Amino acid sequence: MKPNVKLVIALLLIISTICYLNIGVLADNSGGAANVSSSVPDKMKLVAENQYLMLYMDFDTTEIAVKDKRTGAVFYSNPPDRQSDSIANAENKMRLGSQLALSYYNSKGQPGSMDNANDCIKANQFTISEIENGVKVLYDIGIKKIDINSLPKVISKERFESLILSKVEDEEDRQFLLTKYQLVSLNDAKSEEEKQNLINTYVNIKNTDLYVLDKYIYVYEIPAVYRILAEAGYTQEDLIFDNTENEIIAEVVLTPKFIIPIEYTLEGENLIVRIPCSEIHYEREFPLTTVRVLEYFGAAKMSDNGYIFIPDGSGALINLNNPNKVGMSYKAPVYGFDSSIRQKEKVQIAYQAYLPVFGLKKDNSAFFAIIEEGDAMASIGASIGGVLNSYSSVYSEFTVLPWTEVSFGRETEVDKIKVYQKRPYQKDIVIRFAFLHGEKAGYIGMAEYYRNYLIEKGMLGKKIEPKSNIPFNLELIGAIYRHKSILGIPRKVLEPLTTFEQASQIITELSEDGIDNINLKFSGWFNGGIDHVFPTNINIEGKLGGKKGFNKLVDTIKTLDGKFYPDVSFMYMYRVPFLFSIKENSARYLSKDSVKLKNFNIANFQPVRGEEGWYLLSPSKLDYYVSNFINKYKNYGIGNISLRVMGEVLYSDFNERNLVDRQEAKEIVMQQGEKFQRNGINLMVNGCNAYMLPYVDNIVNMPLTDSKFIIADESIPFYQIVVHGFIEYSGEPVNLAGDYIENILKTVETGACLYFTWIHAESSILKDTAYRDLYSVNYKDWYDIAIDLYEKINLALRDVQDQMIIGHEKIGDKVYRTIYENGKEIVVNYGDKPFYTKGIKIDGKSFEVVAEGGK
Repeated sequence: MKPNVKLVIALLLIISTICYLNIGVLADNSGGAANVSSSVPDKMKLVAENQYLMLYMDFDTTEIAVKDKRTGAVFYSNPPDRQSDSIANAENKMRLGSQLALSYYNSKGQPGSMDNANDCIKANQFTISEIENGVKVLYDIGIKKIDINSLPKVISKERFESLILSKVEDEEDRQFLLTKYQLVSLNDAKSEEEKQNLINTYVNIKNTDLYVLDKYIYVYEIPAVYRILAEAGYTQEDLIFDNTENEIIAEVVLTPKFIIPIEYTLEGENLIVRIPCSEIHYEREFPLTTVRVLEYFGAAKMSDNGYIFIPDGSGALINLNNPNKVGMSYKAPVYGFDSSIRQKEKVQIAYQAYLPVFGLKKDNSAFFAIIEEGDAMASIGASIGGVLNSYSSVYSEFTVLPWTEVSFGRETEVDKIKVYQKRPYQKDIVIRFAFLHGEKAGYIGMAEYYRNYLIEKGMLGKKIEPKSNIPFNLELIGAIYRHKSILGIPRKVLEPLTTFEQASQIITELSEDGIDNINLKFSGWFNGGIDHVFPTNINIEGKLGGKKGFNKLVDTIKTLDGKFYPDVSFMYMYRVPFLFSIKENSARYLSKDSVKLKNFNIANFQPVRGEEGWYLLSPSKLDYYVSNFINKYKNYGIGNISLRVMGEVLYSDFNERNLVDRQEAKEIVMQQGEKFQRNGINLMVNGCNAYMLPYVDNIVNMPLTDSKFIIADESIPFYQIVVHGFIEYSGEPVNLAGDYIENILKTVETGACLYFTWIHAESSILKDTAYRDLYSVNYKDWYDIAIDLYEKINLALRDVQDQMIIGHEKIGDKVYRTIYENGKEIVVNYGDKPFYTKGIKIDGKSFEVVAEGGK
């Protein structure tokens, strides 16, 4: 994408002609165009076909339709019956016909929006061309009036010949242009009087020969001249320059103009939608910030039955026909918010979208979309019809140019300016659409499809090798810094919460009491405790037992056949070593200062006062420091590590000297995952964004439910259905859950592991510290509960550790059934009253195995 470059195909009449010619080419090569199914409008022409699908396009509106040859189902990019929509006005009916919707700002920082239906299709400002297995449309979005002021009336000989004439390849265009621009030179003056007249008329003629526009040019010739200039690369900025240089008074009104291509191709059972962002052009006065793609693909009418699937947390469904939610909408960035975009307040607490997927089920058919490229720049949105139109839809939107507001002095709108990323996103946007039918047309089918996709792409590895009992995930916290009064003087001291010896004692007791598959995450074990000094070196905490005690703990875990995951933060820099440069190593805001984060107060949504906060390491530095750490860490022979935030946090670095956009940051993080894997180090992460799945063995703090947004009707274990049997996972710690009973039931429903966070010291030691959210962590308070829960859940889940989830459904009010590939069925009752199924009673707030496995 390049600002201030060619404004291709600006002449409306010529564009229309070109469009007609291209349509002819495609129609001639369409082959089966005459055999269009009765379910596809006759005006749509076949543009691609394979064993599974047929791709059609309407050459007047550029909308597409995909017909599944296996079932006859047709999926439209836009509602085919939108003109009869009783809610939408004329403009919104046109918007329903759009494939692209844009957001931008003008030079004054005022927002604007366009779509290709209202601002391109109406004026025939597009071309269609055939590509392999599909079709490409080039949109010229932004209708501009072309008149005499759109052309340079006077231009220097050097600029005319180098900027324009040398780039006109067509000889007829070249000759036509030379008939409209005449070369004027003082050397050609036949008298002093004529020379003086030229000097009086053209202020720059003393310095250079000039080309002058024929003042008798016909109105109908102006668009033809404009087209030749535009194709040669002559821009509005060039026009302003030439007018200024030659003191031409002409009103040149800058108008927003966006050249955006989109490609549709068939690949096996899928439709591939691609936007090559390097081919997007716009003027720098109108920075393009977001592009919304196929907002109404497969849109559902208010009378349709089904739901929208969104990847909020574990997954959520939005019913199509809920009259209580008319006009509601959802929108969330894939992989969470970019931390390098400054947030002054946090108005909601919600799970992020860990997976770049979405879908819509309508009656017996569904589509499922995977964002393959540009996913780190994407947001997923959904809306329920009933206000602007009658249709419910789900879609993806891409931030191609991140921006922020910077204030100078007072916090008023007048004192704010827009600041943009140095360059726009340059790579491709790619969305893969799959089409599901019958019993596969639902969230189970979508999850199965995504699981198979990940396996095929090498993003899900081999199945888990199950042990005799399920895993037990346990986090122990070693040391923290806290304020303490020493001889009446307040000082910040390192406080041991769990020593290495005490950790050995706890896990040994657990093993003796029947828990023998322990995954121990140990936080705060080195470099100054839980908020450790950035790990350029590894200094094991002496107050916890030093290197000797650490090694004994390692030996204990190995003896118990467990796994040890020491926790490390690379991306959050809580404290830094001596002579470590924050300026050189930290990510930057768009305002150019180093990114520094703080926790937010849930009461007022503001950053917590008095908290020091932490800096973010630039993604460009991650490779160096991770490599350095691995070289030291391998000496301990542990083979496992917990990455505190690398699995779920993703951000840009807007440093203009070394810009790393969010998509590039994703690639860098993936390289670190591959590096750990290559060095034989297994990973435990929090949350886990999709791109880290190939490198992860254990996920903690995985959301087991959705964010409970009002628009959502049901929480579903979509994420868990995708990965169960391949990766061990657990939700938030049982002892820190707001409702620990629901946490336990969700653990069973989703096939997760139990997870606890403990310390050996009393919980009261954390009072009035930055860790006050760890309010119930003394292991003795939860030990017996953990033993009891493990025994019960182990009986239910130990024979499905390596089994895929193949079924999940709501079978009663607050009652859900999960089915595994070996035939095992478990029913969870969240209600207060008993529920009966297959002759088995499931008490309220309880679960039961209703069918044993063994297939």
